[in-house]
Amino acid sequence: MSVSLNEEVWVRVEQMEGEHAPRPLPLENGFSKEFSYNILGIHSPSETSEAYFILCNDRDEVWFVSNRHFRVQQPERFRRSKSPVRSHHAQSAELI
Repeated sequence: MSVSLNEEVWVRVEQMEGEHAPRPLPLENGFSKEFSYNILGIHSPSETSEAYFILCNDRDEVWFVSNRHFRVQQPERFRRSKSPVRSHHAQSAELI
C-alpha cells in the first residue's frame, strides 16, 4: 500500500519504551531528539495494521520505522477549531 503525503510533514522522535515498543527503535538506529525528520513515504504491510514512516536518519540511511515513535512537528498547521455551524435559515437571511 502506498500513501501520498504533503511533503512539508516533519516529525520528531518520541520513542516508545518497553517490551511492546515496535522495532526498530529510532534512537538506537541513527535518529536523534535534536532533529526533525521529513517523511519520505509510508509503508503498511498487508499482514499488519502497523504503518511505517520511510525516513532518512542522521547517517543518511533510509529506514522504515513505526509511526508510533514519532509526533508531528508544528501540529497546529494541520488542524483548526471548528467554525460555529450556521443554520440554512440564517445563511439565507444574510443573502437578502
